[in-house]
Amino acid sequence: MNASRRRSAKRKELTPAEQGKKEKNLAYLLIVAHDQGVPAAIEELRRMRKEKREKGRNSPGSSMTPRKSV
Repeated sequence: MNASRRRSAKRKELTPAEQGKKEKNLAYLLIVAHDQGVPAAIEELRRMRKEKREKGRNSPGSSMTPRKSV
């Protein structure tokens, strides 16, 4: 999907479970930022996104191919 279509696409409504999960993740990042500082929270967010991406790659039927480990 190209960038212009992505911008014009309607925002998906979250289910209550998805909303709760999102709020829990944001609360966790806020705690990390308070305890360890904003740079640590940014690194944690990057790690969480990477984990989510890898999980998506490894799921059966995924169109994304797993990364080749050298």
